[in-house]
Amino acid sequence: RGGDQSRYVRWWRGTKTEDAIRRVFDGGGVIAGTSAGCAILGEIAYDAATGSLSGLESLTDARHENLTLTRGFLGLAPGVLFDTHLLNGRDCHDWR
Repeated sequence: RGGDQSRYVRWWRGTKTEDAIRRVFDGGGVIAGTSAGCAILGEIAYDAATGSLSGLESLTDARHENLTLTRGFLGLAPGVLFDTHLLNGRDCHDWR
C-alpha cells in the first residue's frame, strides 16, 4: 500500500517481515505496491527519510537535502529506482 516509505524501511529492514517478502519473491510470487509500497521495491529506494520533495526538485537538484536513498533493503528490481508520482517531468500532485 502507499503511505510513507521511510516507515517501511525503518519498520521492516532486517526483520522477519523483510525475510518473508524475499521468500515469497524468490519462490516465484508476485510482490507489488502502490506509491510508497512501490518505491521500496527497487534496488535503490527513494526513502523520504528527511521529508518529501516535488518531482521538479528531484530532477533539478540531485543534492537536495530531502533526496535520500536506501540501498540494501528489498532490492527486488535490480538497477531500478521507482517513482510513482512523476508525469512528464512534473509532480502529479502539481497538476490542476
